[in-house]
Amino acid sequence: METITQIPSSIEQIAKCTIWRWHEFLCEYPVTTMDRDKILFQEIKTLRTSPILRFYRWNKPCLSYGRTAKLDLATELECRANHLEMVRRPTGGGKVLHENDLCFSLIWKKEDQEIPWKINDSYCAIHQWIQQTMIQCGIESKLKEIEPSPNIQSNWCFNNPVRFDLISQEKKLVGGAQFRDQSTALHQGSIQIQFKEDPLEFFQKSFENFFKIKLNVYSAAD
Repeated sequence: METITQIPSSIEQIAKCTIWRWHEFLCEYPVTTMDRDKILFQEIKTLRTSPILRFYRWNKPCLSYGRTAKLDLATELECRANHLEMVRRPTGGGKVLHENDLCFSLIWKKEDQEIPWKINDSYCAIHQWIQQTMIQCGIESKLKEIEPSPNIQSNWCFNNPVRFDLISQEKKLVGGAQFRDQSTALHQGSIQIQFKEDPLEFFQKSFENFFKIKLNVYSAAD
């Protein structure tokens, strides 16, 4: 009988891949959605469970705002008049209106070197992955290369593209914000695009290829 002395490259490649969790897709109340990211962050930080990627939508239109941001009275009154729920994000940034956008979160530890640890580097890498996936879905975009002029400021995130946001004809399509401590990072992103077909499989496969990561399906009930 012939002895196999070399591991097939495909098996060897899988063995070298870092394992992340691919969270089941959820559509929940705004507060529940943000609380879930907080819980997952603490779980990964304290229990040292595997890093996680999840996509989700909101079960009702809402307005989210950054952890250190303050809502002005006019915005708050307008939201109440339109029965628009307001929720604070655990990440930074300004105001984002969530209606039909597709959102995603990544939570990883500093030692998970597949995603760069430095804020700008990780932001750029994550959006390059999103950009490549959008191309597969027939949507062209580019990374914004420079910071906006200090004279152009807006509390609305999608009115104010910053460096490494994904834009098309100067319109912001994808933005994100982060929270991190010394060991763990949370990135929350919003994709303000209407896809012609379900893009989740594209995002899953491209994430694995781009970051050389193996995703295992994870249920919130696990």
